[in-house]
Amino acid sequence: IKANKQQLWLYDCWCRGWEKVIEYIGADPWAWVFNGDAVEGAHRKLTELVSNDPTDHMIIFDKLNRQYAELAAKRFFVRGTGVHTGDTMEMKLAEKLGCERHPDSGHWAPDRWMINVNGFNVLLRHHMQTTSREYLRGSALTIDFGNEVVASINRGQPVPQGCVFAHRHGYDWWDGGTTFAMVCGPWQQTTRYGHTKWSPMIPQPTITVLDWRDSPPGGMPRNKTFMFSPQSSTVVTL
Repeated sequence: IKANKQQLWLYDCWCRGWEKVIEYIGADPWAWVFNGDAVEGAHRKLTELVSNDPTDHMIIFDKLNRQYAELAAKRFFVRGTGVHTGDTMEMKLAEKLGCERHPDSGHWAPDRWMINVNGFNVLLRHHMQTTSREYLRGSALTIDFGNEVVASINRGQPVPQGCVFAHRHGYDWWDGGTTFAMVCGPWQQTTRYGHTKWSPMIPQPTITVLDWRDSPPGGMPRNKTFMFSPQSSTVVTL
């Protein structure tokens, strides 16, 4: 099956993005994190997919990610949306890639990770609120971050200083000075289903490096995000 124009563009961005990431990191040790929804799945029987067999999706994910993930000192996998990946598909992918197992559940791909980097607590979680309104996208990010902080304090749990989300198909970054929240950009363009919800909000794929190399203990990371924007649609003149 020959790749279409969008797939070829996404693959080119993926390869160029990882070249930039590896060059930026250099020889320093780093951790690879995948934040959920490794595959689209076959729940909507979309005609845009290369295949409606989830096994094909798993093979594609492994081939795209393994060569980069294996360069990392540690690997973390977050479980995504059940309608896309089922209950065990991402567990199997994470195990194959040699990801860390959560110390509490033993899961290769748990729903949440709290990791401490350089004395700074970062929560990794796939799900967050979505919005169909471009001008309110920042609100959803800060609402979810604030809810995590208040809920942690109320229950005497470790408090996140940074949160990394995914799910909503739109990159964003919020900086609170000594805290942050971010959502990753998606490696998928708008489907027929997406046009019913978020048609004007064109997805921009991203790979983000959170860099603590120049931060004091407990300090904020530097956000180095590599983003790719699709070519503008052609305006037809009459």
